[in-house]
Amino acid sequence: MSCLRSVCYCRDHDTVAQPYAAANPAIALRLQSSALVGRVAELGSLGGTMNATVSQQEIVDSEQLRLLRIGYFISAATNLLWVFFPLIYVAMGALMLFGAFDGAKPSDAPPKIVGLVFMSIGIAISLIMASFVVMKLLTAQAIGNRRCKGLIFATAAISCLGVPWGTALGVLTFLVLTRPSVASQFFNSPNKSLQATAAAPAGGD
Repeated sequence: MSCLRSVCYCRDHDTVAQPYAAANPAIALRLQSSALVGRVAELGSLGGTMNATVSQQEIVDSEQLRLLRIGYFISAATNLLWVFFPLIYVAMGALMLFGAFDGAKPSDAPPKIVGLVFMSIGIAISLIMASFVVMKLLTAQAIGNRRCKGLIFATAAISCLGVPWGTALGVLTFLVLTRPSVASQFFNSPNKSLQATAAAPAGGD
């Protein structure tokens, strides 16, 4: 406010003194100096406001990325429970396959193919859920390192299938990472910084 008041005062003073500037070169020089000082003060005030806005946006972006990272850690822990749950089907299929459910009559025993089906389904579901756990852990690490945006988007798209919490996590990921101030923090190649460092001395030569 003090800067703006000084600028307004300088402008009002210059307006009053302009008729005398034509007759006295010293007054004209003083008017030019006052106008320059007022302009510098005005630009400094605007620059400080812009810097404060940028710093506040960086804080918001960092906090939202931190919350997304925590969300993927929690989601990975939840999926880890589903890795072990299908093993019940694997155990049931193994028991059928090795004749644990065979009765007194061979005709009462379930077909061996049923045991194989149970085992196959259980193993497939367990492996799929294990891959989800690995993807979400890697995604949480990628968010922390600000890299591999393609992996983050792929994991977010898969998470949208887990209604409702997975859907919320995936949608929020897309909303945050497509923001320009956040997208500029990510780089897809881990060797990009090394290539830039190697190219710097060559450019200097």
